[in-house]
Formats: sequence, C-alpha cells, structure tokens
Amino acid sequence: MDPAKPAVAVGALVRTTRGRWSITTDPYLRVGLGNREAGNRDALVVPVWLGVRLGGSVELAVHTGIDGDLAVWRDGWHIPLGLGVEVTPSRAIAFGIEAGFTSLLGPQNTGDQRSVTVFASWRGR
Repeated sequence: MDPAKPAVAVGALVRTTRGRWSITTDPYLRVGLGNREAGNRDALVVPVWLGVRLGGSVELAVHTGIDGDLAVWRDGWHIPLGLGVEVTPSRAIAFGIEAGFTSLLGPQNTGDQRSVTVFASWRGR
C-alpha cells in the first residue's frame, strides 16, 4: 500500500475566448507536506486546454501542458496529451469526457499510462 501523500496546492484557473476558440489553463504549485522521502515532492503543474466550439453547446478540446517535480525538473517533467468533448445544454450544466495519455512526452514519458475522465458540473449563480 502506498503511503499517504498530503499536499497543499496554490493556483488559478484562467480562460479566454475569442469567437469560437478558447484557451484554458489551471496552473498550480503543489507542496508536499509529509512523506517527502516516499516521493511526495513539490511540483509545478500547468495544464492547457485548446478548445473550439463546434456548435451551440458542444466544445472539442486538446489537453496538453507540462507537469514536473521541482527537485528534478531537468529530468522529471512530462507532457500529457488528450482529447475531450464537453456539452453545455444550459449555462448552469456541463458534462463531458476526456481520454488520452497522462505522460506521453518528456524525459519521464510512457505511452502506457492512459486515462479516461467522465465529468459533470453545475454552476450556481
């Protein structure tokens, strides 16, 4: 069993749109609070989604960015690559799916790690 890896993260969500195109990023700095000797290292994560609205409520996005441990940045980073679709039937509701590789490029890459994420969100006033 892996040890617990408590951490605190500080970041910001930024989204900009122009016409039907969008760029979204959610960069954050993660600081390990315990079990650092077990691999709970400080890391910088900068995910980026490049999106295009296909219709009134459907957006297609490519997910990439960079993710890496600060202690071994030169050799410890990787780049994810995924493709997602989001449907927003109203201003308050969104749902979608994203699939891809969590670590496709970079010194710490492996094409073996894949992920599929299904999500739903509700936005209040």
